[in-house]
Amino acid sequence: MLTEVYSCCARRAAGRLLRSLAERTAEKFLAFGQARSVALNLSLDNRVLGFSLLVAIVTGLLFGLVPAWQAAQTELAPVLKDAARSGRGSLRLKLDGLLVVGQIALSLVVLVCGKGCFVRTLQKTQAVQPGFKADQVLNRNA
Repeated sequence: MLTEVYSCCARRAAGRLLRSLAERTAEKFLAFGQARSVALNLSLDNRVLGFSLLVAIVTGLLFGLVPAWQAAQTELAPVLKDAARSGRGSLRLKLDGLLVVGQIALSLVVLVCGKGCFVRTLQKTQAVQPGFKADQVLNRNA
């Protein structure tokens, strides 16, 4: 169970890293307006990557060990007999599945709304007059 959790976390982390690299390179080719008055620094920070790795390891350990510990404490014979007799899983298993589906649905809604708010804010920021001639400004990335 723990191996499955970590393999899933590793695939997600690798996908997110590849997506962030792709977004960073694609940002160079996107134009939000005629003149860009806002310069975004989209470089990857090693501290943020390290913190993300630490959080992924801790949550993978926590959410992988707790169900494994619960499964080790359960006697399988009565549970299997009950499931075979009723032809269905227990109410707790149904509730667990319902909670997982609800959490995923809520996470997707929050993700889409947050991304939409960010894009809208970025577009409105591009339309704001900075108070100086933006086309005569020299940008330098340090």
